[in-house]
Amino acid sequence: MFDIFKNGLWDDGVQIVTPEQALESLDAITDIVAQFALYVTILLGLVLLTCFIVMSVRKSLNLGVFKKIALGIVVGYSYAVIALLGFMRFVYEYFDGNINSNFYVYIGLLALIAVLVTTGVILRKTSPRAMKYFIAGCIAAVAIYCIVLVAIMPPVDSAFTPLSYVGMYLFTALDVAIIAVLVLIFGRKQQEQSERTRSVAYAAVCLSLSFALSYIKFFSWPLGGGSVTLASLLPLMLYSYMFGIRKGVLAGLVYGMLQFIQSPQVYEPMQVLLDYPIAFGGIGLAGIGRNLKFLKGNIVAEFCFGAVVAGLMRYMAHVISGYYVFYSYSSFDNYLVNSLVVNTIVLVDLAIVIVAGVITVSSPQMTRLLRGQSIGA
Repeated sequence: MFDIFKNGLWDDGVQIVTPEQALESLDAITDIVAQFALYVTILLGLVLLTCFIVMSVRKSLNLGVFKKIALGIVVGYSYAVIALLGFMRFVYEYFDGNINSNFYVYIGLLALIAVLVTTGVILRKTSPRAMKYFIAGCIAAVAIYCIVLVAIMPPVDSAFTPLSYVGMYLFTALDVAIIAVLVLIFGRKQQEQSERTRSVAYAAVCLSLSFALSYIKFFSWPLGGGSVTLASLLPLMLYSYMFGIRKGVLAGLVYGMLQFIQSPQVYEPMQVLLDYPIAFGGIGLAGIGRNLKFLKGNIVAEFCFGAVVAGLMRYMAHVISGYYVFYSYSSFDNYLVNSLVVNTIVLVDLAIVIVAGVITVSSPQMTRLLRGQSIGA
């Protein structure tokens, strides 16, 4: 079946389809399926919302049962989208040459994070006192892996050699430092979450929803320069709001690596870190608006404030990557202006998330859910 992507299609010794044409066809079919999924997702959302409104108005006793069924449908649908489109995308990337040894080195980072998180969950139940030292060890392990990765892996092409290694590293460090400082300052104000098992379950659901929605796109920028999706980051932002920015940033890091698996754009080691784990780790700051006094407990204002902060941190990471690594594709003489303009697609995506988020958090039921959930540290 997959031989057509390697050798093409032959008939009586004559090649009638080249491997390149086969890949182009697969890419086109993937786009068609994704567009179909967009319409199905919108229709499914409208149907579930209509049923929910009707049952709420009638004060149906079966509303609780409906919520569980609806959640099961949404999660099941998400996994179906991920399985189908993810498989098609992976096959395309593999035969297009993007799934290579470099890819697996970065996947090692995701595996490391997954092992550390799993170990942390177990350790927190069995030996809470050791968590402080374990967290310090985790930070050191991830930092060392990233440093080694950047040191041993050169750019895949001389055209992507950074304009300035020093400048790129300094601004990347600044981006990471801002995220870390905000987590340290505002994470402390968020109360301890007693239902840690629930937070893990919510993380799995929100990550799967965000990842599924990321396949459903309104528009994709050429050369892998980003896309406008169906509010794909909303579940991740709501998770951060509910459980705190510490858990939110961690979930964002994992989501960033999932995005890398979905579309592995590897040009330079620091570019990969900027465009994936760092950019989406910043999305985990979406819960920063919770309990800020000047917002006066207005849930819409809190969500919008956090979403803007998170979106700007993601934008900053992409701009640094675009300026220092993708300058060779610049349409402007000024590389910084080009990066600022090209990455505005991130802000368009953010605007959709904010509109969808305002509608979501304005619901009395969602407000009760968000307010009734203690926030994690």
